[in-house]
Amino acid sequence: MKIILLGLLFLLCFDLQAGIRKSKLKVLYVGGSSDVYANINRGKVDSVLLLEGAKKRTVAFEKLLKQYFKYVTAIDAKDYQPVLSEDYDVTVMDGLPQPIVPPTMQEDPFGRFYGEKREGYLPQDFDRPMLLIAELSSLIGARLGLKTDWCCLCLDADAHHIRTEHPMFKGPFPVKMSMVMKPTPESAKSIAKSEGEVVPDSILMWRVQKEGYTTKAIRPGMISKSAGFLDSPDVEFISGGVSAKGLEEVAIGRHGNFLHWGFSASPEEMTEEAKSVFANAIVYISQFAGQAPIARKFNPFIVTEKHLKSTILRATRAAYEERVSTLKRIGKEESTYGEYLKSMFPELYFSFGTDEKAYKDYYMNNAGYFMPRPGRVSFLLDEDARSLGISNHDIRLLDEAIRLLEEGTDVAKGHRLLKRYTLCRFETPAEWRTWFETNKSRLFFTESGGWFFLVNTRDKNVPGNDYRGKNVERRGYG
Repeated sequence: MKIILLGLLFLLCFDLQAGIRKSKLKVLYVGGSSDVYANINRGKVDSVLLLEGAKKRTVAFEKLLKQYFKYVTAIDAKDYQPVLSEDYDVTVMDGLPQPIVPPTMQEDPFGRFYGEKREGYLPQDFDRPMLLIAELSSLIGARLGLKTDWCCLCLDADAHHIRTEHPMFKGPFPVKMSMVMKPTPESAKSIAKSEGEVVPDSILMWRVQKEGYTTKAIRPGMISKSAGFLDSPDVEFISGGVSAKGLEEVAIGRHGNFLHWGFSASPEEMTEEAKSVFANAIVYISQFAGQAPIARKFNPFIVTEKHLKSTILRATRAAYEERVSTLKRIGKEESTYGEYLKSMFPELYFSFGTDEKAYKDYYMNNAGYFMPRPGRVSFLLDEDARSLGISNHDIRLLDEAIRLLEEGTDVAKGHRLLKRYTLCRFETPAEWRTWFETNKSRLFFTESGGWFFLVNTRDKNVPGNDYRGKNVERRGYG
């Protein structure tokens, strides 16, 4: 009887384990982050506590991964080198490795620096599948030009606006998603109002973590900027998440061979439903080996179409009055509407004064002809594009610019436009025409990627996607 009982117990345990059919993918987990957020209590967190938290977190992730994958290796970030990823199908990055490139500052065309010093942790041509957890997407991805950049380290415990039809939520591991209607965050309502939009009072949400940083002293997650995120074919928006920002920001998304998992929780704090989705995310990104990003967001402050809308709203009396109200609450006073406009729009003020409609008409009538103003987070009107009556987002602009070269009618303008909106540097009209006709079906325009037309290809023999050109260096990208 004892033998029979032991046999039944063994079968029962086997069946429980057999509920998950393990994947044969080889997974490398790179740890080093702690569940404790170092900036809580103004950075007064014991270093020993952080180290213990990191070890505990690594053990938890290794245990989780081994439930879903046959081959799992866990190492500390200090021991990671990019070459190690060559031996694995997916690298899960949860710690900051040693930099391979020293920190340097971004520089604008006028020699002014912006942003923080940035180290490089991976080669620019790194194309192995990688899942980046929380702020690692930005810290590691900044020098690579990943669109999964730092919007806010304020992602909480719930996901929303989820693309439930996405493969990550279908398998290979079984997924159950308990969607619940919850109140829309007040911060999202406020941001929507400031942008002239209305959001519903409640939205469907899915719990990813048992608790978030707003209810427990743990690491916050990181969301990425939605502005310009989808303007290239190498990205996917997968899910938003509750944060201090708007509803459209990116909590889970993909750029090339990198998957941003913005939620910060250790497996011990993940919901059971989230664990299987996390495992599916690893399987999903494994398919993108060799598919490095095409568009690169080297300038984190680059303006996009979303900024144009907010610029128009900023010129309104309503925006001015909101600012006055805000300043009064903190005991400060705002200047007059005219002085406000003069400070916000110095060039336009001398033409439009306090004519609110004139500002709106100016931006709306020229919407297709704006480009980033060098050294500032604002727009500059492209008089060359406007003179031709063709939007700088329209592929016909390149065609017309090449025609100017071919006909010799305005060669200087043609060269300016081609240099401004492409990464190519051909010498003759014939070279430009051959490149354009060969690739026009694959050309796309990206704002977040630098306001360039790029070619939807990873073939390095095809000109058009090399950000190392002199034009890019001068404009401060990378």
